[in-house]
Amino acid sequence: MLKASLDFARRHIVLFGATKFAAGLIIGFGLGIYFLPILTAEEGLDEAALASLQTSIERSGTFQRDLPGSNAFHRGEGYHHSQPRQELAGWCDRARTRLPAVSDTVICR
Repeated sequence: MLKASLDFARRHIVLFGATKFAAGLIIGFGLGIYFLPILTAEEGLDEAALASLQTSIERSGTFQRDLPGSNAFHRGEGYHHSQPRQELAGWCDRARTRLPAVSDTVICR
């Protein structure tokens, strides 16, 4: 009877240890994937450099249909151009006088 209970305990202790080891590997791998980009990130620009570049920001892009990976839902054709928010400030002021609800939009904040 003692031998049977020892075999039962060994089997379950080994099974528990293997399960705990596998869980530790999975959790460690997940934490590594999460923290590695944070730990290896480069220094960003300081506030002064960002402020000096903010006035010259211009974003544009061209969309083409025949690119690889295009399908019926993820395709487009045309040109997009975004202006800096400072150029929109005059438009927001004029729109607020005509439409009070415009002051709640994201563009005019």
